[in-house]
Amino acid sequence: MINRQVLIFPLKYIPQDKIESFSEEEQILYLRSRDIDEDFETILLGCAQYKLYKQEFSNIGLTYGIFRKIRIISLLETFDIFHLFQNCKQRIPKGGTYLEIGSNTGGSLICTHEATKNKDIKYIAIDPFLCESFVESAFFQNTSHISNLKFFKNKSSEVVDQIPDKSIDLLLIDGD
Repeated sequence: MINRQVLIFPLKYIPQDKIESFSEEEQILYLRSRDIDEDFETILLGCAQYKLYKQEFSNIGLTYGIFRKIRIISLLETFDIFHLFQNCKQRIPKGGTYLEIGSNTGGSLICTHEATKNKDIKYIAIDPFLCESFVESAFFQNTSHISNLKFFKNKSSEVVDQIPDKSIDLLLIDGD
């Protein structure tokens, strides 16, 4: 799992010699942050937004701990996390199936898993990981605790025949 302690620094401003001393997981997180121009202050803003709407978030079971975990590793904004969590909780029945096309570092998959933990859900993720290899590595590290996960390293058009018709309860399309 990624060591998130590195987030005590504004990520864009860490000296190169310090970066070289990071573990592989810390380097993954740093590079992700730098590449999307996101830094510690942006993450703090999302956490502050959570605190403003704490009651609404808590009402659906989205705790600050869950929110922070998702916000740190994903590209999802505060209210995207809220709506995805809420929709997964409400729309995926017990024993249902969630399909995600485009998984990146696994943030939305973790959000879905947290929302549906006690429902014995099947999770399917499709991503060809055509970008940097650290994204794929981060995905597998971040989602290693999701036991009912079936992953396809393909484009969705290449695996569409492997997914039975009418078997998906909720579909998230965030890629090809």
